[in-house]
Amino acid sequence: RASERSEEAVLAEPFEPATARPPKAGGTVIEAAPAPAAPSGGGNLSARGLPRAAAALVLRPLWCYNARMRWMWIDKVVTFEPRKRLVAVKCVSLAEEHLHQHFGPEAIGGGETLPACPVMPSSLILEGMAQTAGILVGSVHDFREKVVLAKVVSATFERDVQPGEVIRYDATLERMDDMGASTVGIVERFSFVDGAWAPVGRIELMFSHLDQNRAGTEFPEENFVFGENFRTLLEGAGLRKAGVGG
Repeated sequence: RASERSEEAVLAEPFEPATARPPKAGGTVIEAAPAPAAPSGGGNLSARGLPRAAAALVLRPLWCYNARMRWMWIDKVVTFEPRKRLVAVKCVSLAEEHLHQHFGPEAIGGGETLPACPVMPSSLILEGMAQTAGILVGSVHDFREKVVLAKVVSATFERDVQPGEVIRYDATLERMDDMGASTVGIVERFSFVDGAWAPVGRIELMFSHLDQNRAGTEFPEENFVFGENFRTLLEGAGLRKAGVGG
């Protein structure tokens, strides 16, 4: 597991690019191709002609740069109405690595290239809403329940979000019982060019309380869902001071 290995140990391993072979037994199987041969004469250059240290950064997956990368897609809780509504925001920055791949420059033939068009992936916008709504659901029982996303009921998007804009997630609790909850969320974005909020999409989600699963499966007592990062968000919003999530 990446979290159990140091970055130094990972970077010291030879790079083995993955190649796909035909699916077997109903699934896609990935196997490692032979590692690229070192350049003749050895030295400090890689097969790409780059310094070996630089090549290591180019060839290895993103998690190698920081094995403790946080999977957080909201920056701050700005509004909280107990058992009813929670609003969070995220500032989209060009420093985020995924924006340089979604979408990067693309060759279209004839020597022409489409320029880069960085856009926040809809899947990560959906994740941000899931985290916002998950905090709302978890707050109902003071974060004693392990709240997990069970189903994306619907998700529609009508506008892109670009670097320099702010996403606002507005989640409302629709149903709540011992087994879980359902929420409806509205996503908006603020553009400093337009100087106004504009609708981005609408997302309906269902959540389950992991410890209340019908199979009777037992999980660790510690609430690993609402960990350190979520506690930081709660404290920043003043929720813990109000006795929530203590």
